[in-house]
Amino acid sequence: MTDNVVPKPSSSSQNWLIPMVFALILGAISGAMAHTFQGRFRPPTGLSSQWEIVSPYRMAIFDNPQIGRGVYISDGSLNLIAHPLTASDNLLFRTDQPVAGFEITLLEDSEQLMVSLDSGTRHVVQFSPGIVLGFPHGGQQTPVNTNTFKLSAEEGKMAIEAGGKLISLPTFQPGAFEMSTMGAYSRIASLKLYDKQGNLLLDEDYRTRGQSPYISLGVLLVGVLLGALWGALVQRRQQLQRLFMGSLLCAPPSLICAISPVQWLNLSETMYLTQTPNHVLANGCLFVSLLPLCAWLVLNWGWLSLEKLGRRGKVETDQFAFLLWAMSGIGCVVYSAPDSPSSILVGAIPLVAYLGIPLLLMRRARFRQGRWLWLDIPSFLCIGLWGWGLGIALSLVWRWLLFLASFRVFRRWAVRPTADHLFILLLAIPVATELGLRDSYLGDGWNSQVLGMDIHSTFDEGRAVLSWKDGCGSVEPQERIHIAFSGGSSTGGAYQFKDNPEYFFSAQIHNKLCSAMTPQQRLVTSNFGAADQNTFHISRSLNDLIEQAQPDLLVLYIGVNDLLSQRFSKTRRQRETDRVNQTKAYLGLSHLLGRSRLITGLSLPFQSVSNTEKVSEVPVEDAAVFLGDIANELEASGTKLLLVTELVHSDEAHKMQSYQDMQQQIAEDKAHVSVVNLGLRFGTEEINQMLVDRNHMSAEGNAKVAESLMPAVRQALGITSME
Repeated sequence: MTDNVVPKPSSSSQNWLIPMVFALILGAISGAMAHTFQGRFRPPTGLSSQWEIVSPYRMAIFDNPQIGRGVYISDGSLNLIAHPLTASDNLLFRTDQPVAGFEITLLEDSEQLMVSLDSGTRHVVQFSPGIVLGFPHGGQQTPVNTNTFKLSAEEGKMAIEAGGKLISLPTFQPGAFEMSTMGAYSRIASLKLYDKQGNLLLDEDYRTRGQSPYISLGVLLVGVLLGALWGALVQRRQQLQRLFMGSLLCAPPSLICAISPVQWLNLSETMYLTQTPNHVLANGCLFVSLLPLCAWLVLNWGWLSLEKLGRRGKVETDQFAFLLWAMSGIGCVVYSAPDSPSSILVGAIPLVAYLGIPLLLMRRARFRQGRWLWLDIPSFLCIGLWGWGLGIALSLVWRWLLFLASFRVFRRWAVRPTADHLFILLLAIPVATELGLRDSYLGDGWNSQVLGMDIHSTFDEGRAVLSWKDGCGSVEPQERIHIAFSGGSSTGGAYQFKDNPEYFFSAQIHNKLCSAMTPQQRLVTSNFGAADQNTFHISRSLNDLIEQAQPDLLVLYIGVNDLLSQRFSKTRRQRETDRVNQTKAYLGLSHLLGRSRLITGLSLPFQSVSNTEKVSEVPVEDAAVFLGDIANELEASGTKLLLVTELVHSDEAHKMQSYQDMQQQIAEDKAHVSVVNLGLRFGTEEINQMLVDRNHMSAEGNAKVAESLMPAVRQALGITSME
């Protein structure tokens, strides 16, 4: 007779209970984070062609605001983010009709937004959620119970309407519409613009744009998968410390998701990742942060371990694995070899030594296992697919994974060879990282010499870049007249005329002079104006300019990029001196360390923090030296020089006074130099109306400047009459 035994409930359901709980929890967390933070990881939406973006370092971009930089649409808002090293981007609305009204709705977490109504008087108003900052700039704050702000006109008077309150504005004429952020991060939910008749010029609602449910679903599924693997591993091992380790490795991806768009932009620009959009950087960092968790899961499951196969395998199998391993290595190395013979000669021997590391461990540990070589073949494939730079870095990651998977096995079989192999792999980390960086665009971007000079400058090669050229008059003239213009973006290449260079005052002067040419004369005008150019660049490229244009007269429209451009803690002249001194110390230890892209990249955050005080690119004292050199060079070549100080908005006109005085002094000391002070020829209000921003002129402004400069140009060229 048998005892009645109550059967125990099946443990199959209990075995899957913990994995399912982990899967649901991790999946739910991942899905929530994907919904909240998806804007960090998906490509932002560009603006319509009605918008124009003015960047401190770049020309304006139509339709594509360099995706993921300072202005873009994402997470249901139009985002304006402040740059860490430069002034914020300005967002301009392109229209032939003056903007007479607007309605703006900000999101609750938005910071201060500045709106400029540039009708010549430069009216500025600032908004924050629930606050209107008085008109003009610096006025009293008015609290309101709304995030929607409307500019309206009643009986000819302008007022801001918000939350039932009317905030009166000074009288002004409607004009251009411009926005920028005054905080770290401004978020606009919707925007409407109206003309004088109340007709809609723009109606955009951003609350439904820049969001994708597919990303939330994708990350949710990934969370479920990782949760299932994690839970199954914990259930399988029944070890509390593994649960703790898994939880710890989940922290880096969570921190990556919590990084704000402002911080991604700061990181991107602080590290000079000029070709890496913010969302690409965020996805890359998220991928790297997930690698330790994925590697830990793989290692604990034992999929790559040699432990189950014993110390020796079949000799025939080992020989076939070795043959295939060697052929794969040779084929991938030859296939991905660089084009430069010198690079092949320098890198071939270290690369062969690196690839043979697994054989060294097998020989010293006295074991033969085909599986070890089979599993090492993907390291060759990495080199074959991504080359000798990035491919070596990825192959090292794979070899580290293989080594750690069988570390306990190697330690039991041979302690000393295992320690030596570990040391070799550690030494290979900085070398592989350096090769990977040099193989990318950071090979140039993280060049310490380039960073020490001016990473934004393209004028350091002694070349004068021609932006526009035209000629008129006789084909076989008895007399040729050559005029050259140079300066910053206000002279040539500015965003508003990039497709119409004939709108610049240089082209308009050329057209006026063509009407005065005799049948025996020919006039050729060259414009070397370019964005960000200052007197330092012009003085260094003057010989090339003279060689290209052979001018009888050089007109320099300069000043703003010298004095008002402030981006570094040292002047342009000081940075050149540092570069020269650094070149003299070529064999020094600091220079050798500076040649490393890895060390340079690691030092960038500390340099950005320490260099907080910015100075003018070219102070007045340095500008006087550069203009003196230019005047002497032109005198030797028989060329006359006309100096013109740039027009700036009345808010900053006082900053240019010392510069104008310096130019006047040079003209008094040099007989072949003349100067025109445009500030004395136009009134303050008229100058403001001629400008579309701080210093760039409208087409009408260029026409007025051309008309004002004509007498001085004709006198310098000896043209006394006009038809």
